[in-house]
Amino acid sequence: MKKHNIEELYDDAIKMYASGHNNVYIELQFAEQGVDKATVKEVIDRIKKVRKNERRVKGYKIMIGGMATVAVGVIFTLISYKSESPIGYVLYGLIIIGIMSFVKGLLDIF
Repeated sequence: MKKHNIEELYDDAIKMYASGHNNVYIELQFAEQGVDKATVKEVIDRIKKVRKNERRVKGYKIMIGGMATVAVGVIFTLISYKSESPIGYVLYGLIIIGIMSFVKGLLDIF
């Protein structure tokens, strides 16, 4: 087997990843090129780190959105409760959706 430059393979892997291909596809493409397994594993490990970082950033954004939704729900619930409006009970759903979003974001981080 010929020696491949890891940086070039990583660049190729990033392009495949950006095109929406999964790790198995990337591994198969490199296997067809005759890349040794250790090099493929190293490149795939780097791609996994990129995927994890992207998921973590997305998780933070979802958490912030969830917290904002909860805050808006609590504020409107308190306002409607003070005015004795029956819509306050409906706003509990907004708070629950915010909590669920926050938990989803939290799970994406880890």
